[in-house]
Formats: sequence, C-alpha cells, structure tokens
Amino acid sequence: MLQCLEADPDQTAIELLATFMVKHPGIYRLSHLRTLQRRVSIWRREEMQRLISGMHGLTQNVGQHAS
Repeated sequence: MLQCLEADPDQTAIELLATFMVKHPGIYRLSHLRTLQRRVSIWRREEMQRLISGMHGLTQNVGQHAS
C-alpha cells in the first residue's frame, strides 16, 4: 500500500482500500477503512515534515553560499 500511496499521494484512503479490495479479494474489507485513514493521515504528516526539513536544509545552503 505504501508504494501505491507514494506513487499517487493524492489518492484517498477509500480509493486505496478499494484498489486493494479488488486486487486481494477477501483480505481487505471496508472495516479496515478507519485504520487506513489514520495511517494515511500519519504518512502525509510525516511526508510534509520531511519536505519541510528538506527545504530548511536547502535554505541554509543558499544562505551559506551568499556570504
């Protein structure tokens, strides 16, 4: 699921779950939705933190080169 989310980060948890319900019938159920929504939310928050940290590193490098 993580690879699918990384490939298409704009998809919703329900879209991701629906895809996996079709690919793996009987393994994933609608009852997994709330857990998946929480995990997708955590993943997005962590990705945003990584992006912000990466941008912070870039701005520090730019400031160092300007001196």
